Amino acid sequence: FVLPSGKFDEQGNMVEPPDTSAFDRWLTRWEGASRFYVFVNAGSSFDGAEVGTPAFERKVGAWIAFWWQHAQKRGLTKGQFGVLLVDEPHTPEQDALTIAWAEAIKKAAPEVVIWVDPTWSEPARMHPRLPEVVDILCPQRAIWLRNPQGHEAFYLSWRDKGKGLALYSCSGPSKLLDPYAYYRLQAWHCFAIGADEMFFWAFGDNSGNSCWNAYLDPRNCYTPLFLAPDSVTAAKQMEAIREGVQDYEILMLLRRAVAQQKERRSRDALVQEAERLLTIGVQRVLAPIGERELRWFAPKDRTVADRARAQAVELLQRLHR
Repeated sequence: FVLPSGKFDEQGNMVEPPDTSAFDRWLTRWEGASRFYVFVNAGSSFDGAEVGTPAFERKVGAWIAFWWQHAQKRGLTKGQFGVLLVDEPHTPEQDALTIAWAEAIKKAAPEVVIWVDPTWSEPARMHPRLPEVVDILCPQRAIWLRNPQGHEAFYLSWRDKGKGLALYSCSGPSKLLDPYAYYRLQAWHCFAIGADEMFFWAFGDNSGNSCWNAYLDPRNCYTPLFLAPDSVTAAKQMEAIREGVQDYEILMLLRRAVAQQKERRSRDALVQEAERLLTIGVQRVLAPIGERELRWFAPKDRTVADRARAQAVELLQRLHR
C-alpha cells in the first residue's frame, strides 16, 4: 500500500491532490482498528526534489499535511495514523534518510506517528538523532535476544524518555517457529520491557501458495495462518499469538490491581507476592528463551508461562476479595 503524492508546482505547493480511493478502501476494510500504519519506502528524493533541499521539505510537508487532514476527515485521531519511512534501518545512510523525512513530516504534521524498526545489532551505533525524531522504536526480537544487555540499555533509556516501544519478529518459515517461544512469549517480552505494541511479519505473506504444502513454496512462508483462496485457518502459531495477547492483558490487570492496593496495603504479603510474579516471575518465563529456542525443534519447557498465568489469575481473584 502506498500514499500517492499528487502534483506540485515549482514552488513545492500541491496543485493537484492525490487519489484517496485506495486509502479509503483500506480504512473501510479495517474499520475499528486502533492504528493505521503505512510503509512509505522513502527514497533520496520526492517528486524530483532531493533530500535536504528546501523544495524537498515543502513538497513532503504538503504531501503529509494533505494525508493527515484526509485521515482526520475519515475519523482518525492523533496517534492512529503513522508511517514507517525506511524499513529495518541498520546503516548510517538509512538512518540519515529516516531522519530527513521524519523532520520534514514532523514540521508539517506533528501528530503523524513516525514508527521505525531498527535492526542495528549494536543499537548504540545508531545515529543519535534517529530515536529523537521518531515516536515509536520497534526493534526485532531475535536480534534483541542476541544482545539483550545492549538492547535493554539503549531502548529502555529511550522508553524512559517518553518514546513508545514495541517488538516485532520476521523469521521463517513460520511453521518451523515454536508457537510457544517465538509467538506466545513475544507478548511476555513486551510486558517485561514496557512495550505496548507487537508485530509479526506477516499475516498475508504466503508465497503465492495455499500454505498447506510447504514443498510447493518458492520461498519462505511467513504467515501464522493457513491461507487458501476460499478459507483462512488458524495454525498453532496464530493460536499462540492469541494466548500471548491474553497473557499480556492478565498481567496488565494484575499490575493495575497491585497499584490500587499498594497505597493502603503496601506491606501486605499478597501484594508483595503479586509484585514478585510481575517481575521475577515474568523473567522466569523468559529467561530460558534465547534465539535458538525460537525454533520448534529446540527442547524447552513450554508449561512455564501456563503456570505463571494461572498464578496471576489466582492473585487477581484474591486481590479483589
